[in-house]
Amino acid sequence: MISVVVVDDHQLFRQGIITLLNETDDIRVVGDAGDVSDAVRKIKGRKPDVVIMDITLGHDNGIRIARQLRDDGQVFGLVIVTMQTDASFFTRAKEEAAVDGYVLKLDAFEELVKAVRAVAAGRKFVSPSLAADLVWSRETASDGAQLTRRELQVVSLVAEGLSSHEIGRRLGISRRTVETYRANLREKLGLVSNADLVRYAIKSGLARL
Repeated sequence: MISVVVVDDHQLFRQGIITLLNETDDIRVVGDAGDVSDAVRKIKGRKPDVVIMDITLGHDNGIRIARQLRDDGQVFGLVIVTMQTDASFFTRAKEEAAVDGYVLKLDAFEELVKAVRAVAAGRKFVSPSLAADLVWSRETASDGAQLTRRELQVVSLVAEGLSSHEIGRRLGISRRTVETYRANLREKLGLVSNADLVRYAIKSGLARL
């Protein structure tokens, strides 16, 4: 069983996360907090496998608190949940607090269970909607044509093994549109099959391993 402490100063959002996680068979929330002092007390006292924490905690900063806890010898996987969509916040969280997972609040209820399981297993996790932005500046097709943000998202989800219907539902587009993206991507990248797309995603760092 994966033990989790949830730290967020928005009570309704925090309760939603708790309800979501406690509905799973392998995750249990062992504590929650809405402010820094309570967060520090719960994390030190409950020794969770994973801490879910917002970047903004009232007038304080979740990244600073997480770094302080880890400097004090606390061992836990850290998943940041935030409204901040700017990739620079992810970079800061990774460098200053060694985050293991980074989930946007707009993706939270869809991606958070995956994030907790991945981090508990020693893997990293980033919201797919942010992952596309992170690779935007360095991902180019084999013919030098840059992939669009949506194409990057589709490639990332193909690598997860999702069907066209599932990808369409995730991105809010039709299955036929996803199929068109797949075909265009194969042509643009000089690939033959969806398996080639998966290999491209892994090689490019788009696939979450």
